Amino acid sequence: GQDVHFSQFYNSPLTINPANVGAFNGDIRAHSNYRNQWPNFSGDFITTSITYDQYVDALKGGFGIILMSDQIAKTLNSNEASFSYSYHQHITRKFTLNFALQGTYIQKSVNRSNLTFGDMIHPRRGFVFSTNDVITAVPVNLFDFSAGILGYSDRFYVGFATHHLSEPKISLMAGSSSESFLNRRYTAHMGTEITLGS
Repeated sequence: GQDVHFSQFYNSPLTINPANVGAFNGDIRAHSNYRNQWPNFSGDFITTSITYDQYVDALKGGFGIILMSDQIAKTLNSNEASFSYSYHQHITRKFTLNFALQGTYIQKSVNRSNLTFGDMIHPRRGFVFSTNDVITAVPVNLFDFSAGILGYSDRFYVGFATHHLSEPKISLMAGSSSESFLNRRYTAHMGTEITLGS
């Protein structure tokens, strides 16, 4: 539940599986995604991502970059930069296996001025008081890692990925006794091409 999800996920292949880096056609590939969920509510989700990947013969695989910004209710902000490498092993002339690793730098922060608490509310006039709650949210900077495998031919593909291998700590409350971790996420995906005729 802490990860970004796009409705048109097939237009963001690198966020599904790092093994998609440099896959399929060997060309340079770039994607840009923008999502503004529930824009008429104050608690909207605004997500922007830019991805780039390509196959390089000298690397015997592909490399990719993901830049992502996620903003929840203009309060919780997350910025990520990911770098991926995928080694391509040709099993036959028509079938290839990709093995990939991805490293991600994540920065999370809270805009405390947008937070509201119960003691700020006047029964008739609304939010007019200052809060007595001590807000100790501090920015979090962390590193994360993912891995994936992808098998594909010109007619089908199947892949599996594990994200957040290190399960990094993402607690924003300094000195809090409860700790929050980014749990591992597993992704399986597959697809095929069906010819319907002329």
